[in-house]
Amino acid sequence: MEKAPQEGKKERVPQVVTVDTGWRELSCTGRGGHVEVSQKYVWGVLNANGGDWLTDMIKDAAHVLEESLRQGGRNAWSLRQGGRNAWSLRQGGRNAWSLRQGGRNAWSLRQGGRNAWSLRQGGRNAWSLRQGGRNAWSLRQGGRNAWSLRQGGRNAWSLRQGGRNAWSLRQGGRNAWSLRQGGRNAWSLPQSGRNAWSLPQSGRNAWSLPQSGRNAWSLPQSGRNAWSLPQSGRNAWSLPQSGRNAWSLPQSGRNAWSLPQSGRNAWSLPQSGRNAWSLPQSGRNAWSLPQSGRNAWSLPQSGRNAWSLPQSGRNAWSLPQSGRNAWSLPQSGRNAWSLPQSGRNAWSLPQSGRNAWSLPQSGRNAWSLPQSGGNAWSLPQSGGNAWSLPQSGGNAWSLPQSGGNAWSLPQSGRNAWSLPQSGRNAWSLPQSGRNAWSLPQSGRNAWSLPQSGRNAWSLPQSGRNAWSLRQSGRNAWSLRQSGRNAWSLRQSGRNAWSL
Repeated sequence: MEKAPQEGKKERVPQVVTVDTGWRELSCTGRGGHVEVSQKYVWGVLNANGGDWLTDMIKDAAHVLEESLRQGGRNAWSLRQGGRNAWSLRQGGRNAWSLRQGGRNAWSLRQGGRNAWSLRQGGRNAWSLRQGGRNAWSLRQGGRNAWSLRQGGRNAWSLRQGGRNAWSLRQGGRNAWSLRQGGRNAWSLPQSGRNAWSLPQSGRNAWSLPQSGRNAWSLPQSGRNAWSLPQSGRNAWSLPQSGRNAWSLPQSGRNAWSLPQSGRNAWSLPQSGRNAWSLPQSGRNAWSLPQSGRNAWSLPQSGRNAWSLPQSGRNAWSLPQSGRNAWSLPQSGRNAWSLPQSGRNAWSLPQSGRNAWSLPQSGRNAWSLPQSGGNAWSLPQSGGNAWSLPQSGGNAWSLPQSGGNAWSLPQSGRNAWSLPQSGRNAWSLPQSGRNAWSLPQSGRNAWSLPQSGRNAWSLPQSGRNAWSLRQSGRNAWSLRQSGRNAWSLRQSGRNAWSL
C-alpha cells in the first residue's frame, strides 16, 4: 500500500491514493478530480472488530483526503449515493451542491450561499422547498404528490401549464394561488400555444379576474395572448361593468374585443341589473354592433336584456339601416323598439343619406309614430330630414287627425306638406269617421286644394268622402263655379250650399 504523507509535512498530495482493506477501495483524485465513496466499504470498516491497523488506516486516509475533499476553491463535491440509506449533507462554501436522489427516502436540503439549488423530484415523497437567495427555482412537478409553492419573496415563479412540466393551480382551498398581473410579481397567462391556460369561472377551479385595482387583469382577444371568454358552458364568464370586478372591453386597439351574440362564444349584455353594460359608440371604448353576419346583435328594448340607445351625449349611437352595420328595429314582438324624438333618448331618423331609414306601417317592421305625448314625432317634408309618406303599397300610412295619434299637417313653413291625390303618393282625406280631416283655408295651417294638375283634389259632397264647405267663419272657402276649376254644387238637401 502506498504510504500517505505524515501530518505536518509539505509533500504534494499524490494524484491517486488507494487504501486496500480487503473490503473495498477508498480512492480520490487531487485538484480537478473527484471523490468516490463506497457506502458498503464505510459500513464494513465501522462494523469491523477493531485493531490498531484499522484505526491507523482510517486516520491516514482521512488526513490524506482532508485537503482535497473540502468544498472550497473551485472544485465541488461529487457524491454517489448507494444502498437504501440516504446521505445527510450540509452545504458549505461558495459552491452549490449537485445531488442525485436515489432510493426510497427523500432528501431534506437547505439552500445556502448565493447559488440556487437544482433539484429533481423522485420517488413517492414530495419535496418541501423554500425559495431564497437571488436565484429563482426551476421545478418540475412529477409523481402523485403535487407541489405546494409560495409566490412571495424577491423572485417570482415561472410556471408552465402545458407539456412535460405542466402545473395545476387551484385558486380555492388548501393550495389556493394568488396571481397578480401588475407590479413586481406580475403574471402573464397566455391562453394559446404551448403555455396556454384555461381559467374557468365556475366550479372547483373557478377564477375571479378583476380588471381594476391591485389585481387588475388585461385580457386581449387578439395576438399571442388572445383570450376567448364564452358566456355559456363549463368555462362561462360573467363580466359586470360595475363594482369590484368591473370590466371595460374596448373594440379597437391592442385590447380590442369581438363579442358575437351567436354560436359557441355567444354573449348577452344586459344594460340593467348587476351585469349592466354601457356601450358607447364613440371614444376609446367605441363599439360597432352590426345586426347581420358573424357578429350580429339583437338588442331588445324590453325584458331582462333591455337596451336604451340615446343618440346624443356620451353614449350616443348612430344606427344606419344600410351597409355593413345596417339595423332593423321592429316596433312589435320580442325585439320591439320605442324611439322617442324628445328628451334624453331623442332620435332623429333621416330618410335620405347614409343613415336613411324606411319605416313601413304594416308587416313585421310596422311603425306607429304618434305626434303627441312622450313619443311625439315631427316629420318635415323638406331639408335633410325630409320624409315621404305614401298612402298605398307596402309603406302605406294612415294619419288620423283625432285621438292619441292625431296629426296636423301645415302647408306652409318648415314643416309644409304637399298631399297629392293622384299617383304613387296619392292621399284620400275623408271628412267623417275615424280618419276625418278638417282643412282650414286661413291661419297657420291654411290649405290650398287645386282641382287640376298634379295636386288636383276631388271633394265629393256625398258618400264616404263627403265634404261640407261653409263660406263663412274660420273655415271659409273661396270657390269658382266657372272656368278651368269649375265646381258643381247642389243647393238642396242636407248638404246645401250657399254661394
